[in-house]
Amino acid sequence: MFGALKEYLNVVVALLVEIVLNTLLLLFSPLVYLYSRWGGYGNRMKRRTPLPAVPRSVFITGASSGVGEALAYEYCKRAQKAGVKDLHLFLTGRNVERLQTVCEQCRALGAAAVEPVSVDVTDAAGMREAIVKANAQKRLELVIANAGVSASNTALHDKPKQGALGYERSQYILDVNVYGALYTLWPALDCMTADGKGGQLVINASIAGYFAGPMFLSYSASKAAARFYGEGLRTAMAPLGIRVNTVLLGFVESRMTAYIKEKQGGLPFGKGAEEAAQALASRIARDEGIIEYPFWPFGLLGQVYNALPPLVREAIWNRGVGTVVAKALAKARRRQERQQRAPAGKEAEQRAVDGREDTANEAAVNLEQKYVYRTLEQWM
Repeated sequence: MFGALKEYLNVVVALLVEIVLNTLLLLFSPLVYLYSRWGGYGNRMKRRTPLPAVPRSVFITGASSGVGEALAYEYCKRAQKAGVKDLHLFLTGRNVERLQTVCEQCRALGAAAVEPVSVDVTDAAGMREAIVKANAQKRLELVIANAGVSASNTALHDKPKQGALGYERSQYILDVNVYGALYTLWPALDCMTADGKGGQLVINASIAGYFAGPMFLSYSASKAAARFYGEGLRTAMAPLGIRVNTVLLGFVESRMTAYIKEKQGGLPFGKGAEEAAQALASRIARDEGIIEYPFWPFGLLGQVYNALPPLVREAIWNRGVGTVVAKALAKARRRQERQQRAPAGKEAEQRAVDGREDTANEAAVNLEQKYVYRTLEQWM
């Protein structure tokens, strides 16, 4: 009894200490921000290497759709408005036909040169060759690592109907979202530091990087990695005159969020890609280190969530996930009972419809797994 009481008191004390420390940090954070903005090294670097009003050479990955496509159009419009006649765009994308259409539209918007780049962002050698070649044609001033993939994935399965523990999908998400970004940034850094003129790098992460969500674990982890890498790289590159901006997006209209829109009947607090591109381009031009868009409610919720003690965050997820799993199991058991009461022919017919080949002895276990996985994915 005393052991349990001691453990409980330790937890309470730890929570109180974390709450007090977080409160103090929040109170002093405005002073830290003001110093870094106007009195710190970052401000001296800003005066030494001013940003161009409109970049004249931009490399964007994942530009065949969504935010990447919208950013390409936005920089064309800004160049045209500012009277910049020599804008060069280098655009990559998985959909070659769609990428060609985007390039044609950029030319129609006044870009001097638009080059579609056929390269996989997970190919380190290919990305280095593409960026070095682009830099040789027109010195790169802005490189945006935008390419990414999304999926509701617990990292526990790839084939829930078979109950298999597969990791291929998780590996793919991490390869594209983490290494795809790094393979874009590293050669760009080499090009920008070679002549000492600096430049600007943008990493498109996600608000999901704030949340350790078990239903989108691989995606969340990949975006958290991108976020922290971007934050650290910004400080590391400041002495070299290279600015690094990390974008944390909420729900924005794109092919990536299409399945969420379909399942939920819309995007909660979602923004259009064009609207998002306008906001991002403006904030990139202002050199904001972390760009949360939209700030309400996703950015605010992310900051509040991360300020919570770890035990509270864990309790929130345990409560939410536990409720969802309990409902999924109850639904699976009810269906299993109905199948057991159904005639043999009907049961076989239902298994055929579900696409399951498991035996009758495995049916109960696999059915529960299947519905838990499906419910978790829908809950994402």
